[in-house]
Amino acid sequence: MAAHQIGIRQLVEFLRRTGDLSPLTTSDNTAQEGSRIHRKLQKSRSDSYQAEVSLKTTFRYLDEDYVVEGRADGIDYRDDQVMIEEIKTSDLDFQTVPDATIQLYWAQAQVYAYILMQQDHLNELELQLTYVQTPDEKSQPVPGRTPLPKPPASLMH
Repeated sequence: MAAHQIGIRQLVEFLRRTGDLSPLTTSDNTAQEGSRIHRKLQKSRSDSYQAEVSLKTTFRYLDEDYVVEGRADGIDYRDDQVMIEEIKTSDLDFQTVPDATIQLYWAQAQVYAYILMQQDHLNELELQLTYVQTPDEKSQPVPGRTPLPKPPASLMH
């Protein structure tokens, strides 16, 4: 039987969804514009930075196989510290982005972190959320969620 597959972003959006229907949270930012800004920002990073890193984990539950996969915007293997960067672009001013949306962004980065920590046997790593406002391409790091400790052993298998 084929494994059930789900993308990390879709998993997080399903699990962490809230009922915020504010009309201020929509953006006219296109996927093409967001991708261009991502590439520009990624190219500006250090030589130890790897852009668009595929991450995948599999597990078995109730005799069914599941595959959870996605692509981290960037992973920086600098010195003795690993950092995962999640980049988000929008034409909205950062101050108007609802907290629930910011929490979804962090949750996505946390799933990437879990997979990478399991895969590379890491005890900790840093998470960086970078928000880029598209009209002027002003970027800002979003504080919080670093460093991330290793998940409990009970979650590792």
